[in-house]
Amino acid sequence: MVTKLTALRSNKGIKHEGPVRSLSPIKRFIRYAVAASASILLVILGVMAYNFYTLSPQKLFTDNYRVYEFNSGRDDSTGYTKLENAYRAKDYQAVIKLSTKPDSSNIKENFLLASSYTELKNYPRAIQNYNKVLKENERKGTLFLNDETEYYLALAYLRNRDYDLALDLMENINTNPVHLYHSKVTGKLIRKVKMLKWR
Repeated sequence: MVTKLTALRSNKGIKHEGPVRSLSPIKRFIRYAVAASASILLVILGVMAYNFYTLSPQKLFTDNYRVYEFNSGRDDSTGYTKLENAYRAKDYQAVIKLSTKPDSSNIKENFLLASSYTELKNYPRAIQNYNKVLKENERKGTLFLNDETEYYLALAYLRNRDYDLALDLMENINTNPVHLYHSKVTGKLIRKVKMLKWR
């Protein structure tokens, strides 16, 4: 009896394990591949979430906006109006003061006025004047500064958080291969504007 108890006590600390089964190379590869894919997916989701929450209309506008350079090829300033010279000198307040009248039908003047308001961050007034350019071109059957106006108007809408109006113009530009700004309005830009709309 004592011998049996002693034997039982001495066997308490012994673990009886079955035979160790090693993973086959294929199963090991699959396990590592799944783990690596999950890690990559987590990184991608993290980057997408970061981009989504840090995206802003101001940042997107700044990334795509360049001041419109008005130059007709003349070296001197004698052939320009005072308003045109003020714009070339980047005196945007002077451009606004020199504009002839609020209901001017002059396409170039309205475009430079809109561009000046954009530079001064007065986006509602910029939008108003860009739209005058489009309406005048439609009324006269011309396309003077039309492509430029559509692009800069889309950016002004974006900055003003009018995402639907910005998207309408951007999608038209993106699907028109002969548009001057076709290469600038990419599918990526459109997706980012849609992300802003969804937020």
